[in-house]
Formats: sequence, structure tokens, C-alpha cells
Amino acid sequence: IRKGNEVGSHAYGTGNIPFVRTSDVNNFEISVDPTKSVSEGVYEEFAAQQKLLPDDILMVVDGRYRIGATALLTASNVHCVVQSHFRIITVLDERILNHYELLFALNLPSVKKQLRNLVFVQSTLGTLGSRLLELEIPLLHGNGPWKDRVSSFQELLRKRDECLAVLRTMSGAE
Repeated sequence: IRKGNEVGSHAYGTGNIPFVRTSDVNNFEISVDPTKSVSEGVYEEFAAQQKLLPDDILMVVDGRYRIGATALLTASNVHCVVQSHFRIITVLDERILNHYELLFALNLPSVKKQLRNLVFVQSTLGTLGSRLLELEIPLLHGNGPWKDRVSSFQELLRKRDECLAVLRTMSGAE
């Protein structure tokens, strides 16, 4: 788990690389039309710190009503810079839990309720801070009553990503 970065408003609009902000995440995905973009140089400045990979999960941890929102990075959207209001989660051992299982678990009503209870107000904005590590997430790996739902979830997200990649190409975004 690592943190995103702030690029500074001077970098906004300097290129075509998405600068992913909390408002750009919805329905487990990053908007194909992000609010802000940055140059390749700004991307290079933060790429080594962020170490973004396909299958990483972005989770909003600062803000108001968006805390707990998640998105999955894919091959078609991983070339971006992620705002500091996110935690970037990489699953290191998919034999224990894969990224789709974790994404599904993070969005269960019981986990969302825990998230709301862990938020505290720092200055004027809510934040999870290090309390994110207190989150108890069900291990939905292997065979169990959840297997079919998680498999369907995974397949739907894969198909949607394929469609979004085609749309990005058609609109000239890639």
C-alpha cells in the first residue's frame, strides 16, 4: 500500500497523461475523460514513486463522500499519475487473494460500513489515514459461496475494460 502524489496546479493541462483525482473514480473504474492531465515529464517525475501496475487498486482515503471508492488499474489506463488522496494497493501474492477478490471484498456493504466508521475529520476533510490498516476484509479466495459472484464480477470488469479501451481509441485518447 502506497500513497499517490500531488503534482501542483501548475502541471494541470500540460499534456495528455491523466492525473487521477477522486472525482475521476466511479463504478470501479477511472473516467476515460479525466478532469486534469499532465505532461509526460510530470508523469516521469512520479512514475518511479508510484510504481503503478495493471491490477493495482486505487482507493480514495481522503475527502468527504468519496472515501472508500475504488478503481482497478488495467493495461489500458495504467499510464497515469494518481493524486495523494488515494492509496495504491498492489496484491503481492495472488495465491492468497487476487486483485478482483480484494476489489470485490472492499466493496461489500460490511466493509463499506467499517470504512465509514474509521474515517476521522482532519482539519475540514475526512480521512482514513493509517486507520486503513484496521480494516477487516473477508478473504474471498478459493471455493466458497462467494466464488460465482466474484467470478461474474471479474468477467464483467474485464469485458468493460475491453469496451472502454476501444472507446478511448475511437475518440483519439490513445
